[in-house]
Amino acid sequence: MDVDELKVSQDKFMAEVEREKYKVLHEDLEKLRTSYQEVNQRYEADVLTASPQADYLQRELENQIKTHKEVTGQALNG
Repeated sequence: MDVDELKVSQDKFMAEVEREKYKVLHEDLEKLRTSYQEVNQRYEADVLTASPQADYLQRELENQIKTHKEVTGQALNG
């Protein structure tokens, strides 16, 4: 092999290495996208579940506070 053939062979090899590197990076990116979508969907489902629960608990707390004030007020006035 002469120098020109070696150069061509080296260029082909480097191009193949770059293609393989790109392919691996692209596969990793796709895995990350899929993982992100799954996590995001779980998060959104959790938020949809947690919001009504938080509202319910807030109302319950307010009712307990109101009841406590009424009971303590009656005890003081009673």
